[in-house]
Amino acid sequence: MKMVVLAMAMVVLPALAQTKLVKQFPAGATALGPEAMKARFTPGTEFTFRSAEGYVVRLNFQEGGHATVIAPIASDAGQWRIDGSSVCFELRRFASGCNEVKAVGDVLYWKRISNDEVVKLEQN
Repeated sequence: MKMVVLAMAMVVLPALAQTKLVKQFPAGATALGPEAMKARFTPGTEFTFRSAEGYVVRLNFQEGGHATVIAPIASDAGQWRIDGSSVCFELRRFASGCNEVKAVGDVLYWKRISNDEVVKLEQN
């Protein structure tokens, strides 16, 4: 019986443990300059992040300013560019605009234009 309860807890608890929506960059986060942004966001680079809702979004930066955004519920494609310390998208389905980027050491944080949530970027 204890094993059944433990097994159920291992399945249910992660589903209940949604992350709180964070709208502020972490303490010590600093904006990257244009050259540092260009060095981090290059064609062929791919990042993922986990939203507060728990789903994973993949950002793929391609040659010629093309980009794809892949989320569990939908995907989109369009153009991307660096503008100061932001990455800007012109997409067809998702919100277009600029996502502010800041760093704490080597860790990048991304402010989503859709809901102002700040997420940690993981480079793939």
